[in-house]
Amino acid sequence: MPVSKVCIISHKSFPSGCKTIFPLKIITFSSKVSSIKKKFITNEDLSKTKQYQAEGLRENEKEQAASFEEYINKLNIKIDVLINNEINLERLSQLTEKTNQFNFNKKAFTVSQLKQFINAGNLVYELKVSDKFGDYGIVGLILIEMKGNNDAVLMNYIISCRALGRNIEHQFFDFVLNDLQQKKIKLTEIVFVENEKNIPARLFFDQIRL
Repeated sequence: MPVSKVCIISHKSFPSGCKTIFPLKIITFSSKVSSIKKKFITNEDLSKTKQYQAEGLRENEKEQAASFEEYINKLNIKIDVLINNEINLERLSQLTEKTNQFNFNKKAFTVSQLKQFINAGNLVYELKVSDKFGDYGIVGLILIEMKGNNDAVLMNYIISCRALGRNIEHQFFDFVLNDLQQKKIKLTEIVFVENEKNIPARLFFDQIRL
């Protein structure tokens, strides 16, 4: 299946905030989720040292900034969104298994299951992030399951903890909403499963509820 390369954008050109544009049916649950062992090593695993060093530089930048807005502006954050890109499915599968803090429902997907999800006509949004200090790598995904009459369900939203706290989660979510609107797809449901670890996801989820 062909990959839809959407764009590379700067946070400066992206609308702020996180306001949904469709009436949503919110599905919430509470559950306890057992841990899942790592199954493979990705490029992100191999570049941990560089990522830790870059994170130290970002923290220094944050301490020197007069405000949060100045800090974000100085980082020069860029996001790169791909749709139904099967090249990086191992990393996306890993995110569904390993990410705890910002994970809407902790439902794990294997590579095979992600391929089946795409082949069934659904949408997998993949997020890459970089800033002036380096490449964050692949740090997020949103899974959109298509229903009849151009209705859709957000099955999961995941962001790696190393990308949190810089408005990236808002930019990615708003981007997906805008892309769905352009495709004339109506987002009608969001599936959220609360557990003891996904408090950051819960806080974000509360912001987007109507």
